[in-house]
Amino acid sequence: MPNITKRTVDAVKPTSKKQILWDSKLKGFGLQVMPSGAKTFIVQYRTHEGRSRRMSLGRYGELTPDQARDLATNVLATVRNGDDPLLKRENKRTAPTVNVLLDLYMSKHVQVHNKPKTMKDIERLLKRCVRSRLGLMKLSSVRRQDIAKLHHALRATPRQANQVLAVLSKAFNLAEVWGLRPEHSNPVRLVKRYKETERDRFLSEEELQRLGQALELAKHEGLPWIIKAGKDTAKHLPKDVAKRATPVNPRALYCLRLLLYTGARLSEIATLK
Repeated sequence: MPNITKRTVDAVKPTSKKQILWDSKLKGFGLQVMPSGAKTFIVQYRTHEGRSRRMSLGRYGELTPDQARDLATNVLATVRNGDDPLLKRENKRTAPTVNVLLDLYMSKHVQVHNKPKTMKDIERLLKRCVRSRLGLMKLSSVRRQDIAKLHHALRATPRQANQVLAVLSKAFNLAEVWGLRPEHSNPVRLVKRYKETERDRFLSEEELQRLGQALELAKHEGLPWIIKAGKDTAKHLPKDVAKRATPVNPRALYCLRLLLYTGARLSEIATLK
C-alpha cells in the first residue's frame, strides 16, 4: 500500500472499475478513484458496536492529501471515544427543519387550543415573517443570534416583531417537549422586545356626549340602518322610515354603560354576576 501524497494521487489513473488506495501509514485512510476520474478521500472505521462504516472526507482539489489526512485522524479519534461520525452526519442531514416545527406547532397546538381567527393570524404571521427567513434552517442549528437578526429585520413594525418572538418562543418550548431540541435551549430567550406605541385612547367630552345620545337612541328606537348610496335596495326597504332601525338588546346597553362608568375590561363586565 502506498503512502497517500500529492504525487500518489496525481499518478493514479481511473479504470473501468472503482478503485480504493489505502494509506500505508494511517489505517483506515484512503483514496477512492471512480471510473469518471473523480478522486475522493475516505476514512473507514468500525464502531464500538462492530459496524463497519466508510465516510467521505472530500474531493481531491477541494482538499489536499495532508488536509484529508488530518480530517481522517480527527474522525478516528472520535471513533475511539465511542462516537459514530457518519451517523451524526446522516442524522444532521435528515434532521427536521424550522418549517417542520412550525407545521407541528400549527397542527398539534394552535388548531387545538386557539380560536379560528387567532389560528389564521398566526398562520399569516409565520408565512409572512418567519418561514421565508428561517424555514429551511435545521431546527437544531437555530441560535439566539438568528432570532435576534430576524427580530431586528422587523424593527419597522415593533408590535409585529414582538408577536413573532412570542409565537416562536412558544413553538421552541414545544420543540423541547416533543424531543426535537434539548431542554433549556429556547433561542428566543433573552432577545429583548421592542417598546410598543401605546394603543389606548380616551374619548373626548364631545365623543362621550355623542355616544350617550346613540345609546339613548338605541334604547328607545333602535339603531338606524345604514343604507349605502347606489344600491338597488329601496324597493325592499320598509316605507315607514321609523321602522328602518334595529332593536338593541337592553343587556348590551347595560354592558356599554358599565364599561363607560367603571373602565373595566369587556370580559369582566360580560361575565359579571
